[in-house]
Amino acid sequence: MAMDSYELDIIEKEFDRLNKMFGRSLTIIKEPPEYYVNILMRLEDFFLSSQDNSDYFNYIKDKILFHCQEYEFFIQELRENPESSGDDEEREETTVYSDWDSEDEELFYNAKGSLWEREKKKLIRRFTNHQITWKTVSRYCIALRSRDGKGCLIKMEELSFLSRVARTPAQKLKILRALVYSRFHAMPGGRMPINVWIKCLLDMFEMFDILSQYPNIVMDHKLSFDSDTRLGSDYQGEIQISGNLCHMYIQTHTEFVRILQSIKQNTGAYRDMLDCEPMLFVLSRYVQKYLEAHGYFKKAAKVAFTQMQLLYYKSKEAYDAMFTLPETYSDSMYKVLVENQWLPLSFVAIAEPVPRRPIHVENLNDLMDSLHVLIKKYGDQQIKTYAMMYDIYHRAILDRFSKSTKLPSMKNLWDQIQNENSNMVIVFNRTKAQLGLCAFRIGHIRKAHSLLSDICTTEQTVEEVLDQGVSQSSFSTFTPKQERLKRRRQLPCHMHVNLEILKAVHLICTILLAVPNMAKSLDPEGDEVVRKTFRRLLERSVTKTLSEPTIREEALRIYLLTYSSYAELLSMNKLSTFFSLSKDHIKNIVETMRSERLHSLL
Repeated sequence: MAMDSYELDIIEKEFDRLNKMFGRSLTIIKEPPEYYVNILMRLEDFFLSSQDNSDYFNYIKDKILFHCQEYEFFIQELRENPESSGDDEEREETTVYSDWDSEDEELFYNAKGSLWEREKKKLIRRFTNHQITWKTVSRYCIALRSRDGKGCLIKMEELSFLSRVARTPAQKLKILRALVYSRFHAMPGGRMPINVWIKCLLDMFEMFDILSQYPNIVMDHKLSFDSDTRLGSDYQGEIQISGNLCHMYIQTHTEFVRILQSIKQNTGAYRDMLDCEPMLFVLSRYVQKYLEAHGYFKKAAKVAFTQMQLLYYKSKEAYDAMFTLPETYSDSMYKVLVENQWLPLSFVAIAEPVPRRPIHVENLNDLMDSLHVLIKKYGDQQIKTYAMMYDIYHRAILDRFSKSTKLPSMKNLWDQIQNENSNMVIVFNRTKAQLGLCAFRIGHIRKAHSLLSDICTTEQTVEEVLDQGVSQSSFSTFTPKQERLKRRRQLPCHMHVNLEILKAVHLICTILLAVPNMAKSLDPEGDEVVRKTFRRLLERSVTKTLSEPTIREEALRIYLLTYSSYAELLSMNKLSTFFSLSKDHIKNIVETMRSERLHSLL
């Protein structure tokens, strides 16, 4: 019997209202009540038996059947025994968790808190006193859905435990999928803690252990329903599990960058995160190859784009060193492994886990070219533009200036991105700076000066132009929110361009272009841009070079050391006039140098 849109609209609204009420009750009950399961069963029977094929009907049907799938074993139990409410022995009270505060979090992460120790003992006792079955694990997974926002950290540890006691590979993969997503929502509004991120990385490697060991299990983001996860490792048919591997990896990569942006450089935590970079890169290769094998080339292009973000600023030596370092555990990784020692051995056996580090290191140039080709073919316009700039940046590092200039000119590129977001403008500025340094290294002085002048002679500081810092004087122009956003967007320090070298190269290029014309007087006006730049730098140096006493003292020391062999010709009056220092001050400096036994000058 076909139904009109009005009746379907009522069904959808009432279904949503029922689920909203049920979601609130999940904080105090563990399993769905029988009346709720009965409603789901009746809705499932109705939509499966109906012959209506309208678009709106199919939309409501897919929505309800997808929801019913989460409670499939409760529905099946009710069908088999409609007069019984199930086995009371397996129905225990669920702990009601209060809001998670900073003190609870500290106790939890130190693995000494009584709250977590109590829950851990209860979890181990539950799965040792009763025979573990697929149904037992699935029931507990459903109960954990109520922990979002309350007890979410304990929820992650319990899911980790369940992934070890899962009865089938498909069930283990499904639990790992839920575990990865729960880690992404562990700290809403803030960055992911380092140990949680490392566990998320290891969880995704476990997922690929299963996908590699059991090729009949397929994870696909287009699936609306999961196959029966009770099918064991001896089942040869295809088992489909819904899940978006591309989204999981990109979120993991995003959190990696956010953590680096929030950690101070030259700290142990920063080095620990950089030690995990090779593992993250290897994971990205697995995800890209899996997506390509299943025909999802657009998503593979997105993953390839994140690989370019990891590689474009690295020289060949830095890339090789990333994979040739000894495979040792960082402090953070070791701490995670210690935290996981309480977990039981996995019931699902994995004969050969996928390598966590690359066995064969690919040639960097060939790898960058292949990634760029994939993005140009299947990527959207935005990541194509980013990839083009990354490619130019990388070629500039390798001094491949001629090949970089064969790509679209920087002016044409600027015309494309000037109306885009600020992140794209920052990448453009970094690319221009690196291209200017490359031009200087191969002797193209005028081209180098032209590129670097746009970076070094703007109203903003060089740090701000390259997003490597914020000038203190500019804080007054920002609201507190804008200031936080600007700091959050700054690049991790290991990706920075050396600003001292950048400024020195720009100054040298300016001198090399301006001084010959000034000395020969061939062109009184000369290159107006170069002359203005050089004049400004020259005036600044005249007024500031010897303005500080310390600088004048060091200049005097250098002068005395240089001309120590002509000490008898040096006059105290001339030294005092030349360095703008009093005679007594000069005598004190000379006596200090004598006492240090550097030279006998007088």
